[in-house]
Amino acid sequence: MSKASLRVVSVGRDAKVKLKIISNEIAENIVRSITNSSFAITVPTKNNETVRYKIDLRDIASMTVVITLIFQNPKKISNTIVRKFLFNDIGT
Repeated sequence: MSKASLRVVSVGRDAKVKLKIISNEIAENIVRSITNSSFAITVPTKNNETVRYKIDLRDIASMTVVITLIFQNPKKISNTIVRKFLFNDIGT
């Protein structure tokens, strides 16, 4: 069974998050097939708010995907908060 993981590379104040797919075998397939509903992102707050996102860029060469988080106040985004996101139900 092949496994992959996501690593947060960078976070912008515009709510853009660059993710790196780490896998020996299936990273390219994941970068190509990831969709706007491939996984759930939960912000660790009192209510554990689920945040929608949209895919902005796929880069096969670097095995990265850039997403924009869609929530009420993107100016409050920070590296610390994003690095605490829980990625659930990752599909390939």
